Amino acid sequence: MPAGALVRIAVDHRIEILQTAAHLFAQRPFHEVLMDDVAHACGLAKGTIYRHYPNKEALYLAICLEWMDRLIVQLGKSARRKAGAGERLEEMIRCMAEQYHRQRDFFQVVQRFEGTVLGDAEWLKRRTKIRELFAKVIREGQRRGELRLFDANLAADMALGMARNLLRWGDPDLPAERIAHFVLDLLMNGMTTRRRNLNGAAKR
Repeated sequence: MPAGALVRIAVDHRIEILQTAAHLFAQRPFHEVLMDDVAHACGLAKGTIYRHYPNKEALYLAICLEWMDRLIVQLGKSARRKAGAGERLEEMIRCMAEQYHRQRDFFQVVQRFEGTVLGDAEWLKRRTKIRELFAKVIREGQRRGELRLFDANLAADMALGMARNLLRWGDPDLPAERIAHFVLDLLMNGMTTRRRNLNGAAKR
């Protein structure tokens, strides 16, 4: 190569594209966002967008998978901590809330995705992984006698459902620590002052 020759370096625009597209999809309905819009907002040629994502559906799905992958990494770190089950569960819920606060556009796209027909095996794989992380911590707590015996998968679904709905419908400025503490307290202790059976009668 001649001295002083310029070396062309390929730039990976993937994250930039996903962040920009997430913002557009969070602000407008799916059918109103065009690949041209994404390219213009990124300041990139449309061909660059298509090199990464062949169509709008693939781009939309990639946004959701990126959000889930980031969350799984954080939840995995919390789940592996050497701490009690309750402490780890609270930290995992806090991680969800913190990621929501940092990446609200991604979260909005994820919420819309779950109600569409764009279901995908990779999406289901990630959702199952998150549920398994919560259920594993619950089972470990049961084995240690920290938690009473119940269906760990259902408990994981309840924890995730409460956290997600509070993030989706609750005060968007509610601190992550308060969200995590509230969800865990409600999950562990319920709302009554005494345990009740399925017929509503108080247990002694």
